[in-house]
Amino acid sequence: MSWRIDPYSDARLPALAVWWNEAFRGMRNYWPVGPEALRTRIIERRTAVESFDPSGLLLAVDGDRVVGAIHAGIQPESVSRALDPAWEGGTRGWVALLCVLPGWRRRGVGGALWDRARACLAGCREVFVDGQGLGPYYGNSDGPATPFFGTPEGLSLPAEDGVTRAFLERRGHRPQALGRTYEKLLCVGPSEAARARESTPLPAAAPTGDTDAGSGMSPNATLGKGAEPGAVPRVSANATVGKGAEPGAVPRVSANATVGKGAEPGAVPGSARPNAAGGAEFALVTGFLPELGRPIAEGGIFRPAHPFVAAIAVGDGVTVGLAAAYEMTELGRGHWGVYQLVVEEAWQGQGLGRMLLARALAEATARGGRSCEALTLPERSPGAARLYEAAGFAAVAEWAVY
Repeated sequence: MSWRIDPYSDARLPALAVWWNEAFRGMRNYWPVGPEALRTRIIERRTAVESFDPSGLLLAVDGDRVVGAIHAGIQPESVSRALDPAWEGGTRGWVALLCVLPGWRRRGVGGALWDRARACLAGCREVFVDGQGLGPYYGNSDGPATPFFGTPEGLSLPAEDGVTRAFLERRGHRPQALGRTYEKLLCVGPSEAARARESTPLPAAAPTGDTDAGSGMSPNATLGKGAEPGAVPRVSANATVGKGAEPGAVPRVSANATVGKGAEPGAVPGSARPNAAGGAEFALVTGFLPELGRPIAEGGIFRPAHPFVAAIAVGDGVTVGLAAAYEMTELGRGHWGVYQLVVEEAWQGQGLGRMLLARALAEATARGGRSCEALTLPERSPGAARLYEAAGFAAVAEWAVY
């Protein structure tokens, strides 16, 4: 056996970047990753309750070359309790990435990586493949950021990758849902962009802060096609995370989370200028993401680093609905993704989701957007899928969500 398994060390960072690009080139929304991007987004990543542990990032090495990797870690008990009030105690282990280069598959590399990772998680009460964006490294759970590849929410395992799915199933992990990416082409010319913005005006609202009135596996990685896994990314797959999911960190409701009665997605409370949609008021926010159920004046749960826009509806003084989109700048100018689309249950069935999505898309177009995509879970949220289809989005990819 010419290969061995070592824990991550900084000396391996350049080789890890080479492996990454060789492993994931060709994946949907892939962009070339250098050592600095991996350092910033994984190695030096910190939240209030979690930080990178090099012993959990295991590398299969042949000479000086990285030929496979798996990333596993332990979810703090405080996070487990916040996500599941019925959690009886103990820690949960996660696997968020697994990939072996084609030339080293069918040699037992993937199985050896998995076994070593599970040994690191031996004290955990439960181990899951992070397919819902619960970990901090491979998605955008704490604010809009272009995932390394996959969907606007995070790394994802293509639904057609039967080899990887079989690998995981043999180890007791099955997809919880089918994810689907929808995409829409936007206007491209300046005059078309201006017309798009003018054709979907929001009722005026008094400016507040940065508000423009009017305007997996349980790694969901992607395992390759071969006897050995190719990669396991994760998808925040429209899961709804309540406030305080990560104490001290950024709470988030994932895009297209809950669709209640009618074809409207999720839910939000708010206040701007009344219109026919149940007396809700509207505004366009560009500097922060308002928190559902709270007044706009209280600010937001993050200030995005990427170009970002949120069309919001306010009722009874709090945010009751929003459609947020961001530019996935690493993919090239003009490619946008839906970060969040939600409407409070009490406000659904009045067309709010449709109006908010149209306004967010119009603003993205006015800012040079050429396309926009969104992740949905059709089986769990059929209303969201119908809403996107009615808005002119077409299904372009499907994912196995763990």
